[in-house]
Formats: sequence, C-alpha cells, structure tokens
Amino acid sequence: MDRDFFVALAFSTHRVANILPEEGSILAACIKGSANRVLTDLVVIAEENPITLEQKQEIAPRTMQELDSLARYFRQAKDNNWINRDNFLLLEEEYGKIRGLLEGLLQESAVPEPITLSDDRAEPEPVAQTAEAAPAVLTERERKILELLAYKERAQVWEIQKILPDVTKRTLRRDLDDLLKNSFIERVGEWNAVSYKLKRTLP
Repeated sequence: MDRDFFVALAFSTHRVANILPEEGSILAACIKGSANRVLTDLVVIAEENPITLEQKQEIAPRTMQELDSLARYFRQAKDNNWINRDNFLLLEEEYGKIRGLLEGLLQESAVPEPITLSDDRAEPEPVAQTAEAAPAVLTERERKILELLAYKERAQVWEIQKILPDVTKRTLRRDLDDLLKNSFIERVGEWNAVSYKLKRTLP
C-alpha cells in the first residue's frame, strides 16, 4: 500500500458518502472529514522521503482513533438502512488492513532505517540524517489544503483561501511551495489558470 492506494481509498469513501440520502447528509460530511484526516496522516507516514519512526509512531494513534470514528459512522449508516451494506464491506476491509499496518508500526523498535507502508519485501536502504534531509512535518494549514484537494480534484489559490480566509495569498503560496517541494501535490496549468492537485496515479 502506498500514497496512490490511500488517495484512491479516500475517493472511494467520498463516493459512498455521496450516495447517502438527504437525512444522512451530516453523517456523510463526518465520513468525508474522517477519510480526509486519515488520508493526510497516511500520506505523511508513507512518505518516500521518510519522517522518523518516532514521528510516525506519534501520528499513528491519532490515525487509529480516526479509523474508529469511521467504523462508527459506517455502522450508523448501515443501522439506519441508508445504504446497501455491501457498499461498506470493501471500505471496512481496506481500512481494517490499514489499522493492522499501524498496529505493526507501533510495535516496531526504533531503528535508523526508514519504514514504509509497502508490500515490498526488500530491505530498506539506510538514510543519512542531514540538515538538508530533515523530515517534512505538515502544518495545520497544509493539512487543510490536502483535505481540500482530497475532496476537490484541483483548486486554485483563491479557492484554497476560502477555507483559510485569515491567511494571505502570499502565505498560502509558501505553503503550496512547501507541499510541492515535498511531492505531496503538483502544479497544473499556467499563469492565471494555475491550480494544484494531489500527486497521485489513480487506476
């Protein structure tokens, strides 16, 4: 499992939430919010330019709490017969696998090698810890930007500013440059038509 898988899973969760009836609209919003928060945590944990094991282990418990919330939301939707139970089976199975990976991560001892949420069995190569190779740690603003881009395929700076109205465009551009530098997002278009989207390869 890697970033592309996590993004695809979040999009699938959004699609299922979108078919809840009108009376389930609040629950649908909760499902989408949880899926976005799980996604942003997993993207950091699985980053190719890895953060330290200790930092991953600090993030994992929060992610697992969010997975618990998602499981409760899924149960509520099924208990209210708002959607066919089969629609949630695959999502529950995949999020269950992620929980297993996170539990394994928490049991790991601190080692100098990076670890990734990958099916690749090859031994990871040691990463030299230098000032230039400092791990990327997302700010709250950057997390919100990634949540927006997980919900909306692409967005321009003025659209991002709508969810962060107290932040100047100059500051947002610095945040976007940081996300670009760390390969979380990519820039598309030119001049006034420039927009940003998650860096991913969907099937």
